[in-house]
Amino acid sequence: MSLLRLLDFFKKAREYVISQGYQWEIDLVENRYLINITSRDLAWNFLFCALGSSGLNNKVVRKQYDKFVFEDNGGKNAFDTIPNSRIRNAVKFVWTHKNEILSSIQRKNTDVDRIEYIQTLPQMGPKTARHFARNLGIDCVKPDIWLDRLAYEYGFYENDGKILYPERMCKSIQEQLPQFGVPYYRIGTIDVILWRYCVLTGELK
Repeated sequence: MSLLRLLDFFKKAREYVISQGYQWEIDLVENRYLINITSRDLAWNFLFCALGSSGLNNKVVRKQYDKFVFEDNGGKNAFDTIPNSRIRNAVKFVWTHKNEILSSIQRKNTDVDRIEYIQTLPQMGPKTARHFARNLGIDCVKPDIWLDRLAYEYGFYENDGKILYPERMCKSIQEQLPQFGVPYYRIGTIDVILWRYCVLTGELK
């Protein structure tokens, strides 16, 4: 594992992502905190993450998300636009219970407890739960395929690469900031910078 090589990569990734117009995305993740989240925010973010959990690519998810309209009466017609019945029922459940769900998350004492609770919600597997948690302002890393590949590339693994540690990788970067003219970031922001760079370029080095 070469931490210096990883830090050089992160610096390059950050500069490229910003140059491509994604400073807004960095700011969004860096400045989003659970204390400011409303129950409607929770429902919208659940919708986005639940749609993504079906394996649809980001463009298709965004298209379905953008045309969806939550209605105060429950929005039956809107829910019916979701083709996957499991996701449709999950989104409807969270919309109906959004106030109680947000209160339950906020009452937890630690982010680990919050993420464990989120995993009890429908459509929330380990990776999707972390995506949802990060979108609620909980500082964590979503270990998607790009972050897994980076963890392997930079040596953050055990047992011959069978257990990968993207969060440990992001924390290792965070511990070295600020340097190279790079400001301090939350680990969720570091995750998003790395992910966005990989999506834009397909590069791991």
